[in-house]
Amino acid sequence: MMTFLNWFDTAEVRQFANELATEFSRRFPATHDETEKKQMESRLRGAKDLMMSRTQVFAERHKLNLYKRAKLANILRWRLQELGYDRDLTQSVVYEVVRIVTLIRSSRADTRLF
Repeated sequence: MMTFLNWFDTAEVRQFANELATEFSRRFPATHDETEKKQMESRLRGAKDLMMSRTQVFAERHKLNLYKRAKLANILRWRLQELGYDRDLTQSVVYEVVRIVTLIRSSRADTRLF
């Protein structure tokens, strides 16, 4: 049973956001040699794909209310910026994570109506 205080408990969200950022940075370092552009594009796609699949699993296992989704986005955004990623890439990644979490949340709501 979810209590009011659980609504604000973001410990798992914090841990997950930090893990996502760390894993992303391992697979696609913030600083890389521009001469390997094609290889880096492939690594970026792989890092994003892994991040999105982990996000999907996390969102399916946890009930993420509006507060927790916002917390996830903010922690991930700031952590990626701390790791040295540019603003455009950070926004793109965070947008995709929030999109997945929101879609999963809305699909749960649709199934409860019937």
